Amino acid sequence: MKRLTISCLCLAFHALVHAVPGKSFRFKDLNKHTDVLTKSEKHLRIFNRINSADFPSLNSAVNIAGSAAAALIIDRKQILKADLIIPANITLIVKDGGCIDNAGHTIIINGTIVANPGPIFLGEGFVSGLSKASPEWWQRNKVPGVTDMKLAIQSAVNSLSQKGGEVVFRKTIYYIKGINSRRLDGVQIKSNITFRGVGFGTEIRQSVDCYNLFFTQYGKPITDPNQSIQVKNVKFYGIRFTQPVTPAQWASEKHLLNFGSITGLTVKNCYFTGFCSDAMQLGFNLSDDLRVVYPAIVRNIVISQNVFDGINKNNRNAISIICGQSITISHNKFKNTTRNDMPGAIDIEPEGSWPVISDVSIEDNSFENIGGHGAVLLIFTAVLKKAPSNIKVTGNTFNGITAPYYYRLIGPPDEPKLSSYSPENIVFKGNTHIKGSKMLTLEGAKKSYESKRSD
Repeated sequence: MKRLTISCLCLAFHALVHAVPGKSFRFKDLNKHTDVLTKSEKHLRIFNRINSADFPSLNSAVNIAGSAAAALIIDRKQILKADLIIPANITLIVKDGGCIDNAGHTIIINGTIVANPGPIFLGEGFVSGLSKASPEWWQRNKVPGVTDMKLAIQSAVNSLSQKGGEVVFRKTIYYIKGINSRRLDGVQIKSNITFRGVGFGTEIRQSVDCYNLFFTQYGKPITDPNQSIQVKNVKFYGIRFTQPVTPAQWASEKHLLNFGSITGLTVKNCYFTGFCSDAMQLGFNLSDDLRVVYPAIVRNIVISQNVFDGINKNNRNAISIICGQSITISHNKFKNTTRNDMPGAIDIEPEGSWPVISDVSIEDNSFENIGGHGAVLLIFTAVLKKAPSNIKVTGNTFNGITAPYYYRLIGPPDEPKLSSYSPENIVFKGNTHIKGSKMLTLEGAKKSYESKRSD
């Protein structure tokens, strides 16, 4: 039997050798669908993963992956040979020591990135298409609170898909240095982005020479604020925004958040501390040449469950609103804000005739140790094309207010020709006052306001 089996094997071997006339036999032809593949190609077929190091370039590694779901491992520096699109079916796993040098090319990443903190993108080219990005992917935060991270944060913003995504911050301090330039200071936001921190453990710190931490782009002067909407659907969660506070560092235009053209903004569970100007300014913008200031409408704004702490009251306002509609300010804590010659914690003050102010709700907030002219100030001395309307100050608690008034409403002069410009449906109701100033002052306003107050 053994001799017969050996004879059969010999015959089979002979048949294989002579199966293709004129071509010598190779043992790997018996398994040519696997043995001729690289180790990484085998892993792609078996484990759905490949290593970019097994290919001449990252471009070729992406091409071999095809359309099947795959993990592409990058464990060393990869230099792009040309522009590259990484499809959504590929997950990039960037290990320690791995990075992509775009070498001036554009890389669009439609898939997911898994990477530890640390630079993974090098070069002067453009990165885009991401659904989630970390500033540390562009720059190492060597000394938190000292290393300027502005360009890294801006790169993370610019890398996100047009459909939107998240900029994810770590539990550390991100320092943004300025050069006293309204145009160049700070991070310019774009649509459909969520900025997400780790509770109050994420701090974004503004230098004394920086005009903004985050801002909307500047544009051409306009005569209709409705033309100015440029950015949509932006959210900030769990971030501490800070600025140094000393008597010498007061400034009138260096804000933490400065948004002039936006619809759909949510700021929630954030902490604003030590601002020398406004913590937030809404509805103001500058022309491209920085010479013209003009209203730029904000809409659908929610500011909720935040803390605004001016530390030493050497600042302007916690929130300034110049031009806006559908704004809700609720369940926030305001304390230690506003120097004596400035408005107050919340200042609604349109400038010029263009601004629109309507449907503003200031509800269920607490105000403590507020200076200025009033904890909540409504100043409507400008003759607007459309009268301010539907502003409600309800359910708030005022404690130890050092300003002359808890809230103050200043309307246009009470003259017949200006009566159509007077604010409409202004409600002060259900507020609690714990020691401090006078409750309300009405100046140049219709007597009908009094009947709308029921504190």
